[in-house]
Amino acid sequence: MGALKDAGIRSLQDNLAAYDAARKQEEKQDANSLKSLFDAYLNTKSKAKRERMLKEFSERRLEFAAYLQAHPELVAAETKRALITAALGGEYVETETGVDSAGRRHKRRRVRQVAPNLQAILQLLESDVAPKPENNLLEIIREGLEAEDEV
Repeated sequence: MGALKDAGIRSLQDNLAAYDAARKQEEKQDANSLKSLFDAYLNTKSKAKRERMLKEFSERRLEFAAYLQAHPELVAAETKRALITAALGGEYVETETGVDSAGRRHKRRRVRQVAPNLQAILQLLESDVAPKPENNLLEIIREGLEAEDEV
């Protein structure tokens, strides 16, 4: 009976902590992403607070857009890096956290393989930053993509 009582108390403490965290988030209202803005908007009861939250979010995004327009080389560099990463493929580690029947946490790590993205390769080859292929590699990739679309 003692283990069951301890599990119940632990569960109650976890739920109270989650409730307090949700209330603190509502008070904090820091919307860094659209998802966090959406969650905070739904959890805020006051209409004035919701309107202020939307206004602050849109103003921050306008400042960011102006900064990106003033520095287009940053966008080009980040786009090139993302295209190269997608074109190369590779592997990434996925971590999954769970709780077993005894209440213990466990983490499971999986290594996932990502195939090279032919669309990213084509985009890199067509861009001005990539050297032009000498043996018509661009046409070979286009034919491969067209064959992939037909299948």
